[in-house]
Amino acid sequence: MKHTQRELVNRGGVAYVVTTWDDETGDAEIREFDGENALLRRCVWTHWPTHERKDSVIGEAVWFDPHGVELETRPLREQGGE
Repeated sequence: MKHTQRELVNRGGVAYVVTTWDDETGDAEIREFDGENALLRRCVWTHWPTHERKDSVIGEAVWFDPHGVELETRPLREQGGE
């Protein structure tokens, strides 16, 4: 089942965040908007199948600018992973 949550924030020019996630896969998308409803950046969280995981890394989070240009990739780690 897919869920969407909107969170009001006030940090670094971000006015609100919309997160959509899939209960079945754990994959998610995070979108950050300014006070004028313009997209500032978005993140795609991908959880890898168990056989593709290495050490405590279970997936990756990739951040994009409003035009789809990749800004940063970070590993997703199991809770308690280093």
